[in-house]
Amino acid sequence: MVADYHWNNIRPFVVFTAGKPDFFNQKVLRQLLVILLFFSLSLEARAGLTLNSDSAMVNRLMDEAVGNMNRGNYKEADVIFRKILSLKVIIPDEFCYYYGETLMELKNYRLSQSFLEKYLELTDNKGEFVGETNESLAYVKGKIDEIDECAECDDEGFLVSMQDCHICGGDGKREVPCSRCKGRGEEVCPTCLGEGIEVLRTSFGRRYITCTTCHEVGHITCQKCRGSKLEYRLCDACKGIGKLEVKKRIID
Repeated sequence: MVADYHWNNIRPFVVFTAGKPDFFNQKVLRQLLVILLFFSLSLEARAGLTLNSDSAMVNRLMDEAVGNMNRGNYKEADVIFRKILSLKVIIPDEFCYYYGETLMELKNYRLSQSFLEKYLELTDNKGEFVGETNESLAYVKGKIDEIDECAECDDEGFLVSMQDCHICGGDGKREVPCSRCKGRGEEVCPTCLGEGIEVLRTSFGRRYITCTTCHEVGHITCQKCRGSKLEYRLCDACKGIGKLEVKKRIID
């Protein structure tokens, strides 16, 4: 039985004859090994460049976020931390500590607890910020207990109530300029098309008369708003309900 093994345009092959293989042509074998080594190094280099690039980007964003934290700009820091999460790259363990602290300052206690506990898990309680993390966790858990004990609060410590919509005044609808006449209250006469003259075709030819619809004015009262210049639409703010959900923080 004969079997040939080919590699694209490189043509080294082994011929099996009576179960005993001949040796590769030594020159071709060396060429093949050089090519394989080249591709292997190339792939490793590309992977290394990508990893280094991702790491540099994460470090830059982390520095920016922590800088905002130090200035008390926790909302801006939150935006940056969320951006880091969206990158889907490897992030350092301390990310969980910094983001947990940010969420605590934003009073998002439950999510803060998740990130702080994750930091302790990742560092096996031996990380640089273990002491600070445990202190913050104690504070966060205390706030969560207060929220859970509040019968009127939602999961975030807010009292939720319904109030009249400040846009529509509770009507659920609002006045807007008529979409047909653009708030003019009138529209072009559909019979004479604004000319004021009606053309009749008779056996004696064309006959011009005063438009019987608009009486030579050229326009008529808008058929949609009936001259009011307005129409009613569902309020965009309350979606026609007339009420808006209002949150007031009870557990600060």
